[in-house]
Amino acid sequence: DMPEDFYGIRKSLEEYIRLSYQGSRFVEAPLEYEAGGRLCYRHIGQRPVINHALLIMNLFGYVLCILFTQLIYDMGDLRWDRVLAGEWYRIFSHMFIHADPQHLMGNMLLLLLVGDIAERALGHIRYAILYMAGGVSAAVLSMAVSYYKGSMIGSVGASGAVFAVVGAILSILILNHGRLESLTIKKILFLIAYTLYFGFTSTDVDNAAHIGGLAGGFILGGIMYAVISVKRKRRMQ
Repeated sequence: DMPEDFYGIRKSLEEYIRLSYQGSRFVEAPLEYEAGGRLCYRHIGQRPVINHALLIMNLFGYVLCILFTQLIYDMGDLRWDRVLAGEWYRIFSHMFIHADPQHLMGNMLLLLLVGDIAERALGHIRYAILYMAGGVSAAVLSMAVSYYKGSMIGSVGASGAVFAVVGAILSILILNHGRLESLTIKKILFLIAYTLYFGFTSTDVDNAAHIGGLAGGFILGGIMYAVISVKRKRRMQ
């Protein structure tokens, strides 16, 4: 063997680097990097196709808001009185409507930051369920608070669903002994604290949706990842 191959141990070293420690066992990491440091994937199953599809759907939703202005907001925002009157679709439609470019970009940047990682950890179908179910849990708490306050103001935005993804990441980190790719518990707690603080110190922010999404995502994401871990452990036995 040539010295460039580390005298025959190059393959073993590469295999070791390709593995990441998770709990009390080694599992294959889904990430590989090119020489330039860019992320690449070995097959389509590792690509965050659902998260990127959600990004496109949110962008398309805002394009509709620009084209049809108030009509889209009137038809799709979240209002408890309209929902109780039978317009249940608003629980979902409001997640893809944003008030302005800053509102859209803030949510999409956060989704891009954590969504790809969450999808790789949970898988495509589970991640899609997490996002939508988290958005629903955010909507339920938002409507409950609005009903209690007697507010008729409509709510729009993906932030409740995005907070659900953040909550799921925190739950996964706890179950995974504090590590998930580049994220740590300290990093995600700082992100949660910063975004919640920004929400509570700003006007016209649906903080109830943020908390509802965060709690729903934390619970559902933890259950999903626990099931994945049990199945993976059984396969390895």
